[in-house]
Amino acid sequence: MAEEKNVIDILLDEDDNQNVFISDEAGKKIEFEQIALIPLDDDLEKTYCILHPVTKIEGVEDDEAFVFVIGENEEEKYVELVKDQDLVDKVFNEYYKLIKEQQ
Repeated sequence: MAEEKNVIDILLDEDDNQNVFISDEAGKKIEFEQIALIPLDDDLEKTYCILHPVTKIEGVEDDEAFVFVIGENEEEKYVELVKDQDLVDKVFNEYYKLIKEQQ
């Protein structure tokens, strides 16, 4: 039986676009659709991803998406919600720039 890939392996695999499950603060698993991976030139240590919730979240509109950071510490790689609005805006602006370049 094949080993199950973790969230970070799925997100970092450009050929794997399956939905991912991330636990919220209460431990409830939320399903997200992958939208984009965004590296920022001024922060080469981290990669950011834009994820759209498939699981309905109270207070979140159907067209909203979230920015997560994929980071690493001494013990593990992790994915964490970005709460800094300036950083969220920067990631989305980079995403829009990349979309425009592909047109």
